Amino acid sequence: MNTDSTIKRSLDLKRTALAVFRASCADDDAGAAALLAGIAPADEPAVGHAINEVAAGALSLPAGITLDAFLDAYGLAIDRTERKLTGRG
Repeated sequence: MNTDSTIKRSLDLKRTALAVFRASCADDDAGAAALLAGIAPADEPAVGHAINEVAAGALSLPAGITLDAFLDAYGLAIDRTERKLTGRG
């Protein structure tokens, strides 16, 4: 796997983890389950770790920062990281 595809895979797993966490926060158990069902068994540990990272950030929000704002910023940070690492954008 080349570097670009490795980066893309890693960031896609983080996006999936963010989507699962967001669905869980919205009490969308069916949506979270559907997202988790689409994960390859080999990727389950990485997604689990990424979900824990999102949860840790969400649990330590400073006063005045809403969960939605944090999750939106987290998603934007993933996108920005991808652009920076791949030189696109």
